[in-house]
Amino acid sequence: MLKLNPKQEIVPPQFIVRGAIRDQEGKPRTGLTIKAFDRDFRREAPLGEAITDDQGNYSITYSSKQLGIRAAADMVIKIFQGDRLLQISDVIFNAGKIETRDFVVPETDTVFDRLFQRIKDLLRPRN
Repeated sequence: MLKLNPKQEIVPPQFIVRGAIRDQEGKPRTGLTIKAFDRDFRREAPLGEAITDDQGNYSITYSSKQLGIRAAADMVIKIFQGDRLLQISDVIFNAGKIETRDFVVPETDTVFDRLFQRIKDLLRPRN
């Protein structure tokens, strides 16, 4: 049901996807970009994005207007660190009005990663 605000404008229903991002030890992952998409057969339409706070929490609000004639999103959530894609969720079919999705995203800058990068740099041909 649509509600009227004091100016008599139609306000579409709001939806929320929220959750927390933690590393494998349970520590919050801060500063990650979380993007939500409505997935169809041929495309993904952006619903919104958020950046995790100092507790690793995020919250994305979107409206029914973004869904067109559909009543619910078939949602995919993508987690980025800068431009680097870290994780993609499974499709959340017929997402509810409020969805809570928590993720475990391991730290990407491990000792192994640093050593691997160092070895790769040493093996790179020099001009």
